[in-house]
Amino acid sequence: MAPPPHASWVAVMHGLDVQPESPGNGTETATIQSNVPSTPASVTSHCKSTTSTFGGGTDSSGTATITFNIGSPTAGFTVVVDANVGGASCSTSFTPT
Repeated sequence: MAPPPHASWVAVMHGLDVQPESPGNGTETATIQSNVPSTPASVTSHCKSTTSTFGGGTDSSGTATITFNIGSPTAGFTVVVDANVGGASCSTSFTPT
């Protein structure tokens, strides 16, 4: 009988801090590390009243880099970012200034 699979995990490795160059053009990049190589990954951003999901995938070492658009962020409103890889997820947040 095969041993049970290891639980998957995921962590956002890059602290997020957005400073859009111009109104209407807010992008950020999340670097995600997991123990699941070569699998689909996603980032979901929750900005004020808009939720958007952006896809990507982990490489052979379990790392994914996903750039996502947050539109024109509102200063002082916290943006929550969820990262998902396989069956694992984590969240982080930032507040545009």
